[in-house]
Amino acid sequence: MRPHGALVRILLFALLLVAPMFAQQSVAVLPPLADGNVGSLTRNVVRSAFSDYISAPDSGFIAYDRDHTDLLIKEMGEQRSTLYDENSAKSLGKRLGVDFVCISEITKEGDELLVECKLINVETGQARTESRLTRGGNEEVRSASEAVIKKLLGIDKIEAKAKAEAEARERAEAEARARAARERVEAEATKAGAETGVYAVIWDYKNNRWHYWKDGKEVPPFRYDGFSVGTYCQSGGDNYRLASVGDRLAIAKNESLLHYLPTDVKDARTIAVSSNGDVYAGGWEQSRATVWKNGSVLYRLTEGKTYSMVGALFIFGGDVFVSVDEVDSRGMGRDVTTIWKNGSVLYRLTGASRSMDVFSIFVNSDSNVYAGGKDGNVATIWKNGSVLSRLLNPNGKSKSTIVKSIFVEGTDVYAAGYEGKSASGGTATIWKNGEVLYRLNPVGLYDGAQYLVFVR
Repeated sequence: MRPHGALVRILLFALLLVAPMFAQQSVAVLPPLADGNVGSLTRNVVRSAFSDYISAPDSGFIAYDRDHTDLLIKEMGEQRSTLYDENSAKSLGKRLGVDFVCISEITKEGDELLVECKLINVETGQARTESRLTRGGNEEVRSASEAVIKKLLGIDKIEAKAKAEAEARERAEAEARARAARERVEAEATKAGAETGVYAVIWDYKNNRWHYWKDGKEVPPFRYDGFSVGTYCQSGGDNYRLASVGDRLAIAKNESLLHYLPTDVKDARTIAVSSNGDVYAGGWEQSRATVWKNGSVLYRLTEGKTYSMVGALFIFGGDVFVSVDEVDSRGMGRDVTTIWKNGSVLYRLTGASRSMDVFSIFVNSDSNVYAGGKDGNVATIWKNGSVLSRLLNPNGKSKSTIVKSIFVEGTDVYAAGYEGKSASGGTATIWKNGEVLYRLNPVGLYDGAQYLVFVR
């Protein structure tokens, strides 16, 4: 039996050592003072609310035994009116051996009750005061009392912190789920865009959505990394776009602003990203066709005597190719369209009409420069400045066709664009070597829609 008794003594000694680590601060809750208009039930509601919240889990406090408190008050012979005196309450707290004393007063003002409470530190004498005005029955009084004691004990801060932490966890979990979902979609889109086939991406202004095709059939979205669709571009797994921010034009990367363009920029039509992450944009500034690199002017390509605009942009190796559409400086009502390389004119395009526009440039490994656009109302592809093919609308000469994107694979030249009944609607079309390969949809598309074609 002796070993067993020794073990008990050891355990008791260990408990005595550990107990202070888990000790809670004790609070004696005194009966509330109240005028004659406040009933005993209301006083009990207030006192019970204080005691319950003082002893709430994780509050760090515990309410001292109520009966023992009342008994000692009776033994001291204290008049109830003196209980709201801080010095008397402190003296009582020392006799009770508690850390804090909670004294309160309830005052009736018309149909409202004012619940006022003080929490007195028995050791320092420091007192904190909080009050709450309420109206209604005992449920409302209890709610007001709970709010008062929570404020004094700092439980409201604990609850607010716990709520903030829970909300932060929920946000983090939601963001993780959303990120995982995006990654799954991106992985599927990357895989889909890596398979062999003829791909097309078209922005449908009429229906306010993107369409994706592979080999003439509409499919779920896929990544088109390394290619531009007018004012959009994908590169290195990131999405770039030209955006309006107030009265300024800017370049955005994913959902974040990357570069502002200069304040004088009125319009930008095209964007491209080099393999090292530099972002190029083309448009016009002060009537001059202009190219920007990472938000700053790289080239001003024309003199500004007549209106000019960069219509297409292509980065090949370290070289910057652009097309420039400019009103004829002789005032003959004829546009001049040129292809530039690194700020100097490379080709002046030949044409049969007074109006030419280029919307796409492609440079292949043989350094041949292809351009796609329109010559009058006929979709046209140029190679090194000369007409390679005209993509006539089979419905008649009065109908229009436009090339918006070109891609060269070996000796095959692919083009994406538009066969239209008028300038306001038509059919998205893919051509290969001057012949229709696919008509992608019967829905009317505006000729301003953005197109991309590429081959894997």
